Amino acid sequence: MTSSNSSSMSKQAAEALAQARRFSRALQDRTATRTLRFSAGTALFNDLFPKSWSHNFLRVDAPAEGISAQALAAQAEVLHGEAGHTHRRLWVDDAATGEQFLDGLASLGWQTTCEWVMAHLGEVPLPDPRVTVQEFSHEGMRPFWEEMFRRMEFVQDEKTVQQLTERNLHLGQQSSVRHFGAVFEGRIVSACDLYPGEGMAEIQDVETLEEFRKKGFSRSVLLTALRAARERGAAFTFLTTDADDWPKEFYGRLGFQAVGRFFVFVRTPSRPE
Repeated sequence: MTSSNSSSMSKQAAEALAQARRFSRALQDRTATRTLRFSAGTALFNDLFPKSWSHNFLRVDAPAEGISAQALAAQAEVLHGEAGHTHRRLWVDDAATGEQFLDGLASLGWQTTCEWVMAHLGEVPLPDPRVTVQEFSHEGMRPFWEEMFRRMEFVQDEKTVQQLTERNLHLGQQSSVRHFGAVFEGRIVSACDLYPGEGMAEIQDVETLEEFRKKGFSRSVLLTALRAARERGAAFTFLTTDADDWPKEFYGRLGFQAVGRFFVFVRTPSRPE
């Protein structure tokens, strides 16, 4: 690869990361019922669904110069506490800022997830024609969501299952999200959500029932969503995935490439959704 090609690819990746950051923040803003400013950024809360950790968190909006991990954790304690949350969650979309807080938050008992931002910039392969993938309405996704939430170890009761399901239905109705599901013997066994934007799109919540994994269902679901995004004019589509977990390899085989990192910090006795 020539230096000019390498430079071009680096520039393309940097532009994709910047657009992904803006897209993620805009979506977060739209799905919050209220926001509060704090010294390092914005607290985004959705009071309709307090059990949804991914919709109740503090976002560090800019390089947090002069702010210690202890001070950041203290502000999270106050704001989440006043909201009645049992969890504490921080979202940092600047890698250097996230690294700044790694050791300090770990010493205070916080857990860290480093998420790769992976963008699909090339040609989209055809999905397996033997796998049936359909687009579903929000309500049509209900049985799959309920089954997935019941299987998650951090979901302790049926009330949480229903609140998280209603969250998906409610937020879906407030946005232009599209749902794609692979069908086997009349039921959805794998699915993902596609959030279209101006010249780009994001894929979220790629989920497959455990007994149907590694059978080509999720691959066909993802490729169908990618092709739908491309048909609507998306120059690239991105997703985020745990840097330490196996799905990143799967996404890489489908043509996604890492363009940057986000950090999520959580303090709670259970795993976040």
